[in-house]
Amino acid sequence: MSSGNAVGIDLGSTYSCVGVWKNDRIEIITNDQGLRTTPSYVAFTETERLIGDAAKNQVNMNPYNTVFNVKRLIGRNFNDEVIQSDIKHWPFKIIEKNGKPYIQVRFKGEKKDFTPEEISSMILVKLKEIAEAYLGTKVNNAVITSPAFFNDSQRQAIKDAGEIAGLKVVEGIFEVKAVAGDTHLGGEDFDNRLEDLTTNARAFRRLRTACERAKRELSSSLKASIEIDSLFKVGGSTRIPKIQKMVSEFFNYKEPNKSVNPDEAMAYGAAIQAAILSGDTSKKTQDLLLLDIAALSLGIETTGGIMKPLIKRNTTVPIKKSEIISTVLTINRKCLFEFMKVSAVDKRTGRSKKMTITNDKGRLSNEEIELAEAEKYREDDEKIAQDIHARNLLESYAYNLRNILHSEQVAGNLDLASKVKLEDAIQKSITWLKIIQRQ
Repeated sequence: MSSGNAVGIDLGSTYSCVGVWKNDRIEIITNDQGLRTTPSYVAFTETERLIGDAAKNQVNMNPYNTVFNVKRLIGRNFNDEVIQSDIKHWPFKIIEKNGKPYIQVRFKGEKKDFTPEEISSMILVKLKEIAEAYLGTKVNNAVITSPAFFNDSQRQAIKDAGEIAGLKVVEGIFEVKAVAGDTHLGGEDFDNRLEDLTTNARAFRRLRTACERAKRELSSSLKASIEIDSLFKVGGSTRIPKIQKMVSEFFNYKEPNKSVNPDEAMAYGAAIQAAILSGDTSKKTQDLLLLDIAALSLGIETTGGIMKPLIKRNTTVPIKKSEIISTVLTINRKCLFEFMKVSAVDKRTGRSKKMTITNDKGRLSNEEIELAEAEKYREDDEKIAQDIHARNLLESYAYNLRNILHSEQVAGNLDLASKVKLEDAIQKSITWLKIIQRQ
């Protein structure tokens, strides 16, 4: 990987975060609202596309066209039981195309269908822009986290999202290495348990917001501080006292380490790895080693349909493993694996055979990774931002001119006709701006 700025991105289900290694330490970059995490929300309206805080803030008024939790869709088939279970919690529409889930929304008066990768790429573009604004330079390289239990299709889908966003995903790292993960044990899931409305989308969203508020209040209602030495909390919901109590009891009442913000923990690790891969020469990164693992056990099917594991789950990879397998009949011929390079030797005849099978299940085709369309959306967003900036400048100019017009120094030196003419022009500008803002 070439030298230059590389960022670490935690693409979360509910919130996302971006960090960079700078001045021998990790810096979590704040967004345009001054916040260190950005909601993983994308909203579509009749006039524009909103991402992050702006999208989440209007969700009650626009529930059908505000997309969230898209990470739970990425890399899965439409008929996946996880997706079918989650659909009932989402007010936005999920449709099926070629066996894959698509999100259907209304955008600028038209129906639009987006893949989970495309929605994820929009969030990544937002994080990329946040990093570029802070660093003052273009950001093209990133390390993006993915859950340890993600399979290859899901991890590749995250890389596709990065490519659509204009990022070179130099590595996708697992969020956690030494603990079990559950994609349905987060803040949104607690909100879902507290709510039971499915027919009215607006009421459904209002109750969800209230549930989230109640959850946050409960999360800060500790009577005594709880800390765990050998454990790091990952994810905002680990602040909930009951969760902390259960974890503490499980680990013989050890106390948690609070040196890292749970919302930022994954971005920390990704940013460190990004620094290493970008050629950082700091002494603090020289001795760090990141090991990848096999998310699932890999094996072969033996007689009776029983799997014989060869590479067990959580084994450090890359790894090479060989074992002699006996067939029931000497003439049995069967493909042993579906996704890797394999070789086999027939002990009876001495003949060997090698084959490589590529696993691209669930990946977008090159045609589907349409960078031009993503660039068009980005250009539309920039044009809207420029229009807003221009209106703000005009509004500021109009009010400043009015103040000057009414000041003692100017009022006494202007004839009545000129003053009336200027006042009329100022009022017309202010009225026009108010009409535009309401549209």
